[in-house]
Amino acid sequence: MASPAPLLTLTHNNAVYWAAFSADGKRLATASLDNKVKVWSIPTGEHTLTLKGHGDGVCTVEFSPDGKLLHTCSLDKSVRIWNAETGAQISQLQGHQNYPTCMALSPDGSQMASGAFDNDARLWNVSPAANGPVLKGHTQVVNAVHFSPDGLQLASASHDNTVRLWNVESGALLKTLTEHAEPVESVAFSPDGELLASGSRDRTIRLYGLKSEATAGTLTGHEGPVRCLGFHPTQPVLASGGQDRIIRFWSITERRQIGQLRGHRNTIYSVRFSPDGKLLAAASFDRTITVWDAESLV
Repeated sequence: MASPAPLLTLTHNNAVYWAAFSADGKRLATASLDNKVKVWSIPTGEHTLTLKGHGDGVCTVEFSPDGKLLHTCSLDKSVRIWNAETGAQISQLQGHQNYPTCMALSPDGSQMASGAFDNDARLWNVSPAANGPVLKGHTQVVNAVHFSPDGLQLASASHDNTVRLWNVESGALLKTLTEHAEPVESVAFSPDGELLASGSRDRTIRLYGLKSEATAGTLTGHEGPVRCLGFHPTQPVLASGGQDRIIRFWSITERRQIGQLRGHRNTIYSVRFSPDGKLLAAASFDRTITVWDAESLV
């Protein structure tokens, strides 16, 4: 069956690595290798703001919980905080010794985490802006980081084929997960904090029960590396994307694929449900961001 058309198709002048909704779902921020972040009005798709200042591609952007700030991470080795209304830069932090690849914001907005080609994950304080602990242990590039819903743990995914869980307060390593056979590209906690999902170049998605040592399941179907994951905010559904250019939807309870969307012409680097679960945004190396009606798929 043919995929439906996206509700919106938005563009940058280079590959798009990330898309993130504001907490009220009325804005979408996108990060690109064109060194810019753009903000779009939802559902109209009107381009309302551009953040300029990074000296290299921007790999991640996130809204603060109150929507007043934007947080970015760039290949220029900096993480920055911006006024989400005016686009003015508020602060800039540096610490990574090689290109950053990813960033996450804690649920309360008080901390950022990042990963980089220096094999480290780092924590950063938002207000006042300050460098935090360096999480050392990975032996290759850190590709993805994600905070648990309670903000107490951080998951990191690496080309060393592992996922690691860290205590955010102490920086201590809690657990190393070694189920993947190839580099791990993506990681995400479920909204209820019960599961952790990871996607890999081995074309699988692994699910881990965080209250047990056992792997909770394996999802197969992607025909290339799994570059991104996003849980639905209220339903037991996981979205994924990657090099096969297909957005796939999975039932967490049934451990099977329940739908897919096609439309991108290159690798998908980010999938994100809107806070109400009605929309899904995908960002791709093809220089576009697509916004889809997710209700009929979940």
